Amino acid sequence: MFILFLPALSCPTNSTYSLCANLCTNSCSRPSGASECPQTCAEGCSCDEGFAFDGEGCVPKKECGCFVDGVYYKPHEWVLKENCQQRCTCIPGKGLDCTSHECTDDESCEIRDGVLGCINQNPCKALGCRPRERCNLEDGQAKCVPSLVASCWAWGDPHYHTFDGLDFDFQGTCSYTMAKFCGNDPTLVPFKVEGKNHIRGGVKSVSYISLANIEVYGQLISIHWREVGKVR
Repeated sequence: MFILFLPALSCPTNSTYSLCANLCTNSCSRPSGASECPQTCAEGCSCDEGFAFDGEGCVPKKECGCFVDGVYYKPHEWVLKENCQQRCTCIPGKGLDCTSHECTDDESCEIRDGVLGCINQNPCKALGCRPRERCNLEDGQAKCVPSLVASCWAWGDPHYHTFDGLDFDFQGTCSYTMAKFCGNDPTLVPFKVEGKNHIRGGVKSVSYISLANIEVYGQLISIHWREVGKVR
């Protein structure tokens, strides 16, 4: 049964709106319709002739998946059966096509989240960390962490310590970028940390760090000199 109530009276592709829609429209799990069907109808959408509901929309009946032992499998969806010794793939119009299968030496056949599968005993193997990252186990869970951690800082009048461990002292009175994102990895959050130097006591040859700006997540966070414990 596929009955969808839409206030705008518009129906998904390959379906038609009716004030008295058939409650027993064909579905991929029951292509011939329900054996017992109520004699009533309801306002909504039903699949057009030659189409069936696959759980998401109306598709040509020949593109329906497989209904086996009370379970519906989408086209080309595969599952492991018989203690992971068979891999069965849904072939539209034919049913499940099963071939022999076995887990690798570092995998075990287990049920996770209700699904039978070959579970790797080394969680890091399947994680796939990015370059310059390594896998670390925390409370039994695999997580990707940076393979290298470095720090930079600025302080005083003014002194700078860079990521490569070098120290610099100079009396510039400009804004200086301490660190920023310069890659193209969409999974990383762009950011920029900037330090602003200011002339000390009206003497142009002497300066100090008066402001730090942090840009991240679309926000600007400012930390001003002498405003201890406060950000803007």
